[in-house]
Amino acid sequence: MFAALMSGCANMQATVSESVESPANETAKETAAVKESAAETVAVEAESAEPISESAKEAVPDETETETPSMDIIPESYAYSLIVAINPTVELYFDKNDVINGVAFLNDDAVNAYKDLELVGASLEDGMELIIARAESEGYLKENGDVQVELSKIGTVEKEMDSSVIVNAVETVEAILTADNGETGISVNASVNNEVTEQTGLTAPEACPTCSGTGKSCSECGGTGIVNCKRCDNGIESCGTCHGTAVISCHGCHGAGTVGDLGETCNRCGGTGEQSCDACHGQGTFLCSWCKGELKHVCPECWGECDCPDCSGTGWK
Repeated sequence: MFAALMSGCANMQATVSESVESPANETAKETAAVKESAAETVAVEAESAEPISESAKEAVPDETETETPSMDIIPESYAYSLIVAINPTVELYFDKNDVINGVAFLNDDAVNAYKDLELVGASLEDGMELIIARAESEGYLKENGDVQVELSKIGTVEKEMDSSVIVNAVETVEAILTADNGETGISVNASVNNEVTEQTGLTAPEACPTCSGTGKSCSECGGTGIVNCKRCDNGIESCGTCHGTAVISCHGCHGAGTVGDLGETCNRCGGTGEQSCDACHGQGTFLCSWCKGELKHVCPECWGECDCPDCSGTGWK
């Protein structure tokens, strides 16, 4: 009987032990299952996710980068602004007296080329001279290149605005380009921003069709005021007195070679009857009296004063 009783107690203890351990085992199993499921979900999402594109990577800002301070000087008030585009493109702001009071560098070339120029405080002419000189020295402006000048903005400072503003700028640039090098083949073009046109009615001036923008018109010289010499050959003119022979009849014997009733030999010409031409000093030729050996001279038709009658010499329509 004792053995039976001990066996029953052992069975009861095992049952109690199972009943106590079972909830813990179940909890552990559920936790493991959840972790396994989560791991599988992450793995599936990782496989299905699209790789980040290079452009998306570039779009993410780099917190380590710092923005480069702008070198632009934008005035609070100004009369107007001009954009000067060669390849470096810069916008110049002007007060009512056409003095630069602000500048904006519109591309990297402008920063590199013009950043050290003292443009603010310079007049229109001085500012343009600085820009053109630097553009030429840096190789941006070459023969047969072009310069674009645009009336870009109208400011709040009162100034009479008409086509003379853009015309003055273009003529200033042209004068600078030709001052040292003469004709360079560089074209200067004018334009007016659409917003300025809507605001003021101003449009880009057009070159006079009669003189093609030169302001000069003459049928003989084509508006240049200079013609090739037609009087001489290579700057040399034949003497009209001796006809190029360098000698003329002797003044003492009138070409006879002798003088007096006895026919004595002329002391002046030594009996040759000829003497050195007084006009050309025995050279037979001399420098052309028209061109002075330069092969060109002032146009005899307009005498260099050949302003176009249609534009009064302005070159603009």
